Amino acid sequence: INAEYMGYQIMTENEKKEMVYIDAIKDPIERHSALMKKFRFFFLGVIIFIEFGRYFCQELPSALQKKLQKTYGVDETMYGVFQALYNMPNLVVPLITGYVLDRFGRPFGLLL
Repeated sequence: INAEYMGYQIMTENEKKEMVYIDAIKDPIERHSALMKKFRFFFLGVIIFIEFGRYFCQELPSALQKKLQKTYGVDETMYGVFQALYNMPNLVVPLITGYVLDRFGRPFGLLL
């Protein structure tokens, strides 16, 4: 059981043994692997949450199509144009970022 005392976390015996085990590993690759095993489900949850959010934001306008058409008085063709304009950057941005990554390398590309 984890408990907090004056802002300091008190670890259980199993947690202490696990930390000693990870600290005792000298090989950096093996140490990284041991740490990643500990946090793999956390990172999996973060990735799933991000993908759900991206999909939800991308598909939300299609769920509101009838409401938007009724509110703003646009027909289906105009709504299709709005959806196409929303997705147009997806045609251009990969080309630009691909060129930037090839030209300047990954470290510079991560800053974008």
